[in-house]
Amino acid sequence: EAELAEGDDVADAVARTGWTDGEILVCASSEDASAHRVFLGEIALKLLRAAPCPVTVLPRGYS
Repeated sequence: EAELAEGDDVADAVARTGWTDGEILVCASSEDASAHRVFLGEIALKLLRAAPCPVTVLPRGYS
C-alpha cells in the first residue's frame, strides 16, 4: 500500500502520515549508486531521520 503526504517539510509530511504498529518504510537506493550499493540523497536522508517506524533501504539493482 502506498500513501501520499504533504507538509511544510519532510518531517511534517511524515508526521501527517498515519503509521500503524507493525508497518515499515521501504526506500530504494538512488540511481547514482553503483550496482548492489546504497546511496541516499538529501530528501531520503531527511525521510529516514523523521520516520517513526523501522526503515529498510534496498540497494540499487535489488530484485
